[in-house]
Amino acid sequence: MIYDRNSVNYFDAIKSLENLQRGKIRTNFEKIKEALKELDNPHEKFSSIHIAGTNGKGSTAAMVHSILTEAGYKSGIYTSPHILDFSERIRVSCKPIPKRTVTGYVKKLNSLFKKYKCTYFEAATIISFVYFYEQSVDIAVVETGMGGTWDATSLVNPIITVITDVGLEHTRYLGNTVKEIAAEKGGIIKANTDCIAVASNTEAVNILKQIAKSKKACYYTVYRYASAKPVKMDIYGTSFSYKQKNCSLQNLFIPLTGLHQIKNAKAAVFTVNKLKEKGFLINDKHIISGLRNLNISGRFEIIARRPYVICDVGHNPDAFQAIKKTIIKIFPSKKIYLIFGAKSDKDFLSMIRIIKPVCKEIAGVRLNDKQSYDPEILIPLFKKTKVRYSYFDSCREGLKFFLKNTAKDDIIVSAGSHLIVEETMKYFQRL
Repeated sequence: MIYDRNSVNYFDAIKSLENLQRGKIRTNFEKIKEALKELDNPHEKFSSIHIAGTNGKGSTAAMVHSILTEAGYKSGIYTSPHILDFSERIRVSCKPIPKRTVTGYVKKLNSLFKKYKCTYFEAATIISFVYFYEQSVDIAVVETGMGGTWDATSLVNPIITVITDVGLEHTRYLGNTVKEIAAEKGGIIKANTDCIAVASNTEAVNILKQIAKSKKACYYTVYRYASAKPVKMDIYGTSFSYKQKNCSLQNLFIPLTGLHQIKNAKAAVFTVNKLKEKGFLINDKHIISGLRNLNISGRFEIIARRPYVICDVGHNPDAFQAIKKTIIKIFPSKKIYLIFGAKSDKDFLSMIRIIKPVCKEIAGVRLNDKQSYDPEILIPLFKKTKVRYSYFDSCREGLKFFLKNTAKDDIIVSAGSHLIVEETMKYFQRL
């Protein structure tokens, strides 16, 4: 076989994307707009739902997408970041974009990415837009990467925007207060569209209302129009009832554990009911099966048993409050061992302070990433507590230590970053 030096395989394609301006944040759309214009603006040729927020946007997006797929719509979804593979980010009817298709797009579009100095996220966003257009999707669920106002995904013209919980995160880029961050998230609100808000924080709600009013968008705060009550929750999922005007659903089930996931599901059901008002043919059976058949990784997910090893992508204080509440509810008398890894730009001190009271021992581990925090920084927090603390240079070392020194009925939780979940999952894949 003759080697074609111009050929690109999937591994090379992903490396090429990663070699773009990863981590760079733009505060304008000039470059990506020009790039999309060269491609005849594919993002303007399909309907979309745009979702922003600090926590819950990935789960909410996945639920809406799953319900649309159950209803027979060819639905796209674009989320970030991925856990194990880039193809997780872009799916149509719940199926990941084929790796050969990613390879083909990178080969075809790489010169465009370089011409406009696209960031990694911008390039991935362009690929998703082109793929959804070429797949002739009926509608796409598009999740922001960070913020909203200047996020590359904000170039879509959605029929509905959804803003999940708003909290402090990415303060370096989005602002130091909930009001400032809400204003950035609210940047996705478009004129004369429906805006569905999950946020319950008064400051956030007031800002989002003001933005919606200024753009003549119809604004709905979910908790005012719909209610959801938990029925049963265990390690395998959560059952709940849902009620809003002209819609009452009993014993809905999502294969996700945590009261916060009921809040996300409530937002998803409210959103698809708004789609019904716009002519989408979605019935109660589609909602029930869409939630039940949901497939999303890294949300209080069991990846091993005896002992249980549970992964969660939570990476900010609000997310760790949710993890803590779930642990208390599901494992009130179990010994909890935490594998903790985070990026240095996250509020990892607050995360540890929140989760520490429910842990017997914590292993701080260094991520396989140059942005990893230094786990030795946490040592002073444990000097006068009964919670033991150890630190390791890798997730693998921390996992091996806990698996050797825990009993079969203990619980190991791995959380703090998408990267720690990735490294934990890969460890068990190799066993």
